[in-house]
Amino acid sequence: MKKSDMVREKIFNTSYKLFIEEGYENTTTRQIAEASNIKHGLLYYYFKKKEDILVEIVKIKMYRLTKFVMENTGERDPYNVSALFGRIFFEYIKNNDNFKKLYIAVLNNYRIKSTTVDTIIEISKSMFNLFNIDYKEENLRVASLVAVGVQSTLVVSNLKENSEINYDELVSIIIKVTFGSINISDEKIKIISEETLIKKEKFIKKFGVQYSIN
Repeated sequence: MKKSDMVREKIFNTSYKLFIEEGYENTTTRQIAEASNIKHGLLYYYFKKKEDILVEIVKIKMYRLTKFVMENTGERDPYNVSALFGRIFFEYIKNNDNFKKLYIAVLNNYRIKSTTVDTIIEISKSMFNLFNIDYKEENLRVASLVAVGVQSTLVVSNLKENSEINYDELVSIIIKVTFGSINISDEKIKIISEETLIKKEKFIKKFGVQYSIN
C-alpha cells in the first residue's frame, strides 16, 4: 500500500472512531488531524472538509457490509441481499447507540443522504450484473430514493425520540414500501420479508451483532 493510501486509511479509521465516540457534530478536523498524527493542513489534502470524510465512511461501510453479507450467507438474489442488508444494518443500530447517532447525522445531511442513494444504486447495479439479471436503472433509482426517503422520515423520527422500536417491523415496512414502489408483487415482497427475517436471525446467531460494519 502506498504511503498516501496508508495516510488516507488512517484518517478514515480515526475519523470513524471519533465520530462514534464523540459524535459527528462534536468532532473537529483539528481533532482528527491530531489523532491521525498528521498536520492539520495535510488533512485538507485528502479531505476538503469533515463532511467529505463522512461521505466516504458511508460508501465504504455500505460496500463492506454488502460484501460480507453475500460472502457469509450465500445469498444470490439482489432483492434478498438488499432486504437482508437492511435487517442486519438495523440490528446493528439497535445494539449500538453511538452508531445510531452517527446514522441520524447521515440522514440529516442532504449531501450525504444523496451519496447514500447513489451508493445503493451502484451496489444494486453491481449485484444485478454479477448475477446476470436484467434490471431497469430507473427502477433502481426509484427504489433507492424511496428507501432513503422512508428512513429519513419514519426511522429518524423514532430514533430521535428514543421510542421503543420494533426494528424487524420497521424494516419490513421499508422493504414493503421500497419494493412496492417498483411494482414487485405483494406476494413476492412477503416472501422476501419473511425469508430475510429468518436469515437475519441465523446471521446474528453466527456472527453476533458486532460484525464487519466496524
